[in-house]
Amino acid sequence: MESAIHLFDVEQAGDRPGSMEPELAADGVDEVLTEFLPGFLGRKPVPALRGTFHVHATDTPGEWSLDFGAADLDVRREHRKADTALRGPAAGLFLWVWNRRPAGTAGLESFGDGSVIEGWSEVKL
Repeated sequence: MESAIHLFDVEQAGDRPGSMEPELAADGVDEVLTEFLPGFLGRKPVPALRGTFHVHATDTPGEWSLDFGAADLDVRREHRKADTALRGPAAGLFLWVWNRRPAGTAGLESFGDGSVIEGWSEVKL
């Protein structure tokens, strides 16, 4: 997954549009949300990340529900109602979780408490 995000960076530097298979992108989103994010927030809490958050890929299977209010970040691979939701193509979600594209330019729709979407920019993985 790290190679995929660095490939995107190289393609953007060279002004070449790239593409990513939805399944690969969804795997990358899963890795960030389930593996990297809990450790990051354990070291550096982000106050804007609060309440519940639902992330939904629209072009391949992939849904995640996060509860930022839990003692340890609770991440589940399921559909749940949440205070904030973000949905769209898996590649857009992948670029957003890595802070390579804002939600609006990644083809994503957000619903609910916008502070989670805005506060994500403080997540430096």
